Amino acid sequence: FEAFPQKCSFVFFLLDHFLGSLCMRSLLIYLVNKDKEMAEQDIKSALRLDPKNGTCWQTLGLFYRHSKYPLSRSLMFRNYAEARKAFQLASTYDPSNLQLTIDLAALHAQERDYAGFRSCHQKLIGQLPNRSNFFLGFMIGYYLEGKYSQCIEVIQTYRETLNKTPSIIRQELVYLESECLLALNKRPDAIRVLHDGMSDILNEDAAKERLAILYGENGQ
Repeated sequence: FEAFPQKCSFVFFLLDHFLGSLCMRSLLIYLVNKDKEMAEQDIKSALRLDPKNGTCWQTLGLFYRHSKYPLSRSLMFRNYAEARKAFQLASTYDPSNLQLTIDLAALHAQERDYAGFRSCHQKLIGQLPNRSNFFLGFMIGYYLEGKYSQCIEVIQTYRETLNKTPSIIRQELVYLESECLLALNKRPDAIRVLHDGMSDILNEDAAKERLAILYGENGQ
């Protein structure tokens, strides 16, 4: 009886390894033989054995994301909606897997679900707060949602954490904040942000050209 828990753990380890191997086999079948039906059947068989296996759900998501289905005689489509559902379940059962959240964010963007795109980047920031691309994704999510005031708040907060020297990141923050203000019909403020942010700009000629256009549109 004392050895029973260890034996059970070993059995579950083997089962998990088997299910992962079965899923990888299904992807190889699809990639090599293009046997879509058999590949999908193998993945779903693995999920029936363990419906909470994050690797299996991730594999199903990858399968749906890359498989093409006929929409008409001449058009094909990828099943991003089903891929997103599979990745969401995979992330639920394997919440520490960053790649799942990154893939899920891309699927939200492909489906124009910008709130989902933003929330994925918010989750990524919580796990790796030093990644600038996660913060940019978070801001862009707000921008695409049309939540320009929130986007500006994040921009201003994040800018304070950066080195003061000019950089691509600081430059893009200036442009994005200016675009948000334009979207809010605050053209004078957009001009001010671009003018005051010149010290952060790497390509000053392009920034001055953009500033001249804004001055002209504002009748100055």
